[in-house]
Amino acid sequence: MRVSTKAVSQMARDVDLPEELIARHMDELCEFVFRIAKRERKYCQNKIRAWYFDKNLGKAPLFDVLTDDDDYDLI
Repeated sequence: MRVSTKAVSQMARDVDLPEELIARHMDELCEFVFRIAKRERKYCQNKIRAWYFDKNLGKAPLFDVLTDDDDYDLI
């Protein structure tokens, strides 16, 4: 998985973080975004695995399973 520093800095600007804060903590912001993406990927893999091994013949289409608005902890 790859985290682009340009994308991280743009996301930080989108939430109105000060430029000096972004420049000073870019490594920590990249690590934070990487951990969130990693957790999201693991969550989706588990949802797909559960859907695949489900024995129910009338199971929902896969994309309906992934678009559920389930609450889960990011970290």
